[in-house]
Amino acid sequence: MKRLLWIIALCGFSQLGEAQNLRHSIRGDFKLPSPTGNTAMRATMDGIVDASFNYQYPIFKGIGLGTGLNLLYTQVNELSININNNQIGGKMLRWSPFGKLFYEQVFNDKFRLEYAVKAGYSWYQFSSNYCTATGEVSLGESYFIQPEFGLYMEAQENFTIGLILAYGISGLNYSPANLCMDNFPGFAESDYVGTMQNFSIGFGFSAYLRQGGRR
Repeated sequence: MKRLLWIIALCGFSQLGEAQNLRHSIRGDFKLPSPTGNTAMRATMDGIVDASFNYQYPIFKGIGLGTGLNLLYTQVNELSININNNQIGGKMLRWSPFGKLFYEQVFNDKFRLEYAVKAGYSWYQFSSNYCTATGEVSLGESYFIQPEFGLYMEAQENFTIGLILAYGISGLNYSPANLCMDNFPGFAESDYVGTMQNFSIGFGFSAYLRQGGRR
């Protein structure tokens, strides 16, 4: 029994040593989003930027946790909504504080793969010509989930850059009401069914805060 306890203790100290050799980091990314939600969103919204900034720390063998902030900005394609020859412009801004669960895999000290899921809560602000004319304020809020995959390459010691693919899922539906309108000409009610979603691709960076040995 004592031998078993010693083995468990030694394994615990060994794992703690591995965790202490892992380096915490600051990460950021800038991606181009493409709306993939309901039919109306795909037809009327253009993605401008999907950006995140977060702190993260590996806990055990590449698995770790992080926390940060995500910003999503899209704008209305003015050619897609036309009422009496008047084009409707507008935009959507979403702020999402999130927690992050990730797994990072290192290859020959130069390349790293990261599999991650960000989850949090979002606050939305919409605007349009109609909102301005009527003096309305269009707001929304919902949950936010975003699985991500990143391939990073070491650019210099303690700094990596990489390619990121992400898919964001929101619990908020997109409809004319978001732009202070009753309907979009040429769209059916079924075109408004479905939550806001977006596929994003772009570049990211990691700045490792702990000096010393590599993993």
